Parts: sequence; C-alpha cells; structure tokens
Amino acid sequence: VLSLTQELTTSLEIERSMEKALKESGSESVDYCAGAELGVDGLGKGRYLLFVEFIVPPKSAEDFEGAFDTELREQNRVYKVHREGNVGILPPKLMIMPEGTSRKFMTALGYVSVQTKFPRILDERKVDVLRSLIRGH
Repeated sequence: VLSLTQELTTSLEIERSMEKALKESGSESVDYCAGAELGVDGLGKGRYLLFVEFIVPPKSAEDFEGAFDTELREQNRVYKVHREGNVGILPPKLMIMPEGTSRKFMTALGYVSVQTKFPRILDERKVDVLRSLIRGH
C-alpha cells in the first residue's frame, strides 16, 4: 500500500492508473512502479514518483503524469480529495528509468528468480535504491 495522507493506494490502483497513462500517451513500458516523495521543496507535502522504463516513451511527461493523476483520482476517493488544490498531495512526477534499470533494480534487491514479480509499490529504501541506479546510469 502506498500512502502519503492515509489514502492507502493499492497495487491494483497503481496498475490501473499506469496502464491508463501508458495507453493515453501512446507509450509502452518494460516495467513500472511507484513510490512516495515526502517534504517536496521543503514543504510538508509529498507526491508520488512514477518510475517507468519505457520501450516507447511518451511524447510529453506532463501528459503522462496528468493521465495517471486523473485515473488515480477516479480509483481512490481519498487521493482525489487530497489532490484537490494540492491540499495534501502534489502532482505526481515521472521518473524515467534508463534502459536496463528494471533488471538492475531487481538484482540490487536480490530478486534474481524469473518468477519474482516487479514490485508495483516501493517503500522508502527501494525508492532510494532505484534513484541511485537512475543517477548512476
């Protein structure tokens, strides 16, 4: 469960919102996940980070983020309320993962079995691991 303000977003809600954003943006992904970023710009607010390794990237990151945000508002009533006017949650931010990052991330977590699913929701430690892989690419 991903939660900044008690919205308790589920993996299924993340999947539905990501799939909608992929479809609306005409993009395709290797894989994706989401995590939280707290204290954005020194404020007491947070946002969702949308980590995506693309096969076909979207033409516009803003349109992708907007499609995700719109769908998640439909999926999660509390998220919708806390997104209104950026009261509690700021707009999501797309974090594009360079080619091969999904595989490197799974290896870094020790998930080497082909049967292990890519995590949809990341805790703070996994967000840090993924961000360091993106920076180091």
